[in-house]
Amino acid sequence: MERKIQPWKPAAALNEHTAYPHDEEYERNLAAWRKSIGTPKRRRRSEQRFAAYWTEDRKRRFAIDSGEIEGLYRLRPRAKELLVRTGLEHAREEDQIEPVHATQALRTLLLDELNALQRMVEHAHGGQPLTIEEIQAWQREATRHQEERLVEIESDEGTLTRMRVSMAPGRFKQHENLIVSGHTEYEFCPPDRVQPELERVLALDEVHRAGPAPTATCAAWMHAAFNAVHPFPDGNGRTGRLLTAWVYLRRNEHPPLITIEDRAEYFQAMRKAHRGDPEPLRALIHESAAVMTELSLMATRDRGKRRKREAAADRDREP
Repeated sequence: MERKIQPWKPAAALNEHTAYPHDEEYERNLAAWRKSIGTPKRRRRSEQRFAAYWTEDRKRRFAIDSGEIEGLYRLRPRAKELLVRTGLEHAREEDQIEPVHATQALRTLLLDELNALQRMVEHAHGGQPLTIEEIQAWQREATRHQEERLVEIESDEGTLTRMRVSMAPGRFKQHENLIVSGHTEYEFCPPDRVQPELERVLALDEVHRAGPAPTATCAAWMHAAFNAVHPFPDGNGRTGRLLTAWVYLRRNEHPPLITIEDRAEYFQAMRKAHRGDPEPLRALIHESAAVMTELSLMATRDRGKRRKREAAADRDREP
């Protein structure tokens, strides 16, 4: 069968006149969570920004899953949960389902993912405008110890094709990159247009930020627009997910957590977004962010009840 070419197209701006979907339950939960931690509507001190409340265990889980989605490693479920609780520096060779790297290499890969995430969070925390140099720094952190990468390309029929990609952390691609899925070949932005196209994407994102589009819509647009540029030889998916989280953090909302269990749905949504249909990606991102928000609200309320019980017990012990 003849292969179909899906050509690259420059990102189109969101239509400000579109009737964007709004989730009232999500808005209520987010408002209730902010109220429960005493967060003011207008933050003047960077220490009060939402990024400060994104828990360490969720950062670890985000970092682990982002690498798993790309096939860098695959951890055993029990080992994964232990690393989420205790820290990625405790990773061991036997934690992998299919050992691909030596122990130190696995630990290094995990910590690189986490360091890239931490840098992104600090940037969102500081509230500075996003620059191309900052995005390059995130990708450089995430791929710091990768000299080359064995890439697996999965077809719609489940067939895997493997190829090696040389790494140049933080530097833009010098050659065309493409992805083949089933009988479709997806093309991306030409190397000589990467810089101006990324500048254009960031400029449009600032326009969207001031517009009526909900966070999930803006985040899906950003992820899809960045993916369409595919500016790096590798690490584009991981950097794109960092951008998605950044869009949420700068609005003081819970970032979505795209997990290894979401991999098939996520890749399918990304392919549809590349073909011009971002709705599945928006829905996936929003659903994940809504779950994270609800879990945080429940945890905050539980902590509040526990404090009240402890205070009551202290009063009862008073002479």
